[in-house]
Amino acid sequence: MVKTVHLLVLSQFILQCATCPIMADLMTLCLVPRDIVVAAIETTRRCQEETRQACRRMFHWYGSVVNINPALFNFVVAAYERLKFVASL
Repeated sequence: MVKTVHLLVLSQFILQCATCPIMADLMTLCLVPRDIVVAAIETTRRCQEETRQACRRMFHWYGSVVNINPALFNFVVAAYERLKFVASL
């Protein structure tokens, strides 16, 4: 069911954006339905306004879907650097 929904969202995204430019910082996109991203942002309790602004800047918004890959990439790099530091102690 989840894969079917994601495929449907992706196909809708491709049809909607067939004429608009798609910006990608990396070779991989991680497209998530816009409603899920908005709900996650709205339910953040700590630093709500700062979180909201950071998400709006970091994510790439394409109609009904959002590319969250830039944020995932940055998180993985930060986690790797912290784990590397802890391992060196």
